[in-house]
Formats: sequence, structure tokens, C-alpha cells
Amino acid sequence: MNNTLFFTLVAAVAAIVSSVQLIPQVISVFRAKNLNGVSTTTFLLFTFTYSLWLIHGIHQHDLAIIGANICCVICSASILVIKFLKSRKLT
Repeated sequence: MNNTLFFTLVAAVAAIVSSVQLIPQVISVFRAKNLNGVSTTTFLLFTFTYSLWLIHGIHQHDLAIIGANICCVICSASILVIKFLKSRKLT
């Protein structure tokens, strides 16, 4: 296996894992009644960081980075939206 193929596979695996890592948290947040344990700051930082990686991927024309970070931005932003909407229902 040449180096290019190896690193392409590494990027593909990293993209897939990055894309699915937040899905269990989104499901958990959606089902939960109490979201006090979910840090707004953490997910704001996640969303910001994934957005920066997405911009970088677009600039580099790197589909692995673009695909992974689109999913991550959607998941982390979804968690923030769900938390915001559920906190408004409680008040």
C-alpha cells in the first residue's frame, strides 16, 4: 500500500468517526427532560471549532474534512437548539 492510499484511508476513517461521534449525544439530549448537565459553552465551542474546520476544508477542497464537519456542525448546533428550546419551555 502506498503512502497516498494509506493517508486517504486514514482521512476517510477519521471523517466517518467524526461524523457519527455526536449522534448519540443529539439523541440523548432530544430524549432528556433535564439538560442541566449539558454545557452550553462546550457546544458553542464545538460548533465554532467545527465551523472553522469546515471553512478550512472548503478552502482546501478536501471532501473528507468538508463532509465530517458539516455533520459535526449540524449535530453540535442541534444540541444547542434543543437545549435552548427545552429551557424556554421550562420558564
